[in-house]
Amino acid sequence: MNYKVLGTVSSTNLLKVIVQEAHRIREVFENKPGVIAPAIKSKAHLAHFQNERLVKVFRDAIFPKNFDTDKISVHNHQLFITPPGDGFEIHKDGSVKKSALNILIQGSELDWTRWYSDELVEVQHGGKVIMATPDNSSGNRYSRNIGNLPNYPSMPYTDQLTGISVGTMYLVNTDVYHAFFNNSNNWRIVLQTNFTGNPSIEQLYDRIQQTGLLNVTPV
Repeated sequence: MNYKVLGTVSSTNLLKVIVQEAHRIREVFENKPGVIAPAIKSKAHLAHFQNERLVKVFRDAIFPKNFDTDKISVHNHQLFITPPGDGFEIHKDGSVKKSALNILIQGSELDWTRWYSDELVEVQHGGKVIMATPDNSSGNRYSRNIGNLPNYPSMPYTDQLTGISVGTMYLVNTDVYHAFFNNSNNWRIVLQTNFTGNPSIEQLYDRIQQTGLLNVTPV
């Protein structure tokens, strides 16, 4: 499983405050680029979603109190902020990260996330895995990036997620090579939740099925 669409966040107020916070972070970044981990060969950027009040509001609004266990629990949140006509090249998240939960906060149904086979990426195109080093502000932001590739939006892919609307919540398999692209004329903003225990996408989906989510209208 490369992705699983769960539903749509029903609280428009929650989405609104996250958008406001994301744009505040973006404005800080534009003035002080060092505060956000730079992407490799990309204008997409990653930022921690660390406003304590908003993090609490978000967690209380989405995750039921019995969600966390000693094996899987909500860890942290980060924002992927991407300008129009750009994205992030083919990679796997983290050094061993397997899955995450995403919400499209701002974007277009023309945007896409694509997954690619290991053989295509590493063999056919002679790609070399480049481990990104952490920046001073984070200490632990890694991704397994691929260098020496042609223009990734033109590469053949094995799976694609597109056509989703603002507020859509979906699971992503981050342990398969993937890339995303912003096809809109506005900034693309995705809020990602990460989990302790490093669950696979199947394990994470099973846990969500067991407890449900709050303020999410299922598909």
